[in-house]
Amino acid sequence: MDITRLFPPRPAVSKALWFLYGGDVTKTKGGYEAMAATAWGILSSGHQEGASPVLTACVSPAEVILGANHQQQMYCHLLYGLRRRDALDCICALYAAGLVRALRLLQFKWR
Repeated sequence: MDITRLFPPRPAVSKALWFLYGGDVTKTKGGYEAMAATAWGILSSGHQEGASPVLTACVSPAEVILGANHQQQMYCHLLYGLRRRDALDCICALYAAGLVRALRLLQFKWR
């Protein structure tokens, strides 16, 4: 049986609980902005639609992704995922270790 027949994609919703971490954007002595590649993809203004496609697909706002405290970011990602669970189609991270850390945090904070 094809899984897409059981769970068809919902293009009107299709949001992801995406554990992305951009970190702080800092200025160098020469005046250049230094940031993670994730942050650049979110902050760059070269998108015709206005918002970044990555940010549009996430349930978490840019403030969570671009935060400075990794534990707080992860906790906020989980809270936004719970809050907007009806809109979620997937849960993803750049690396499997990110999902494991998020689930462990949820396990320890839930008690």
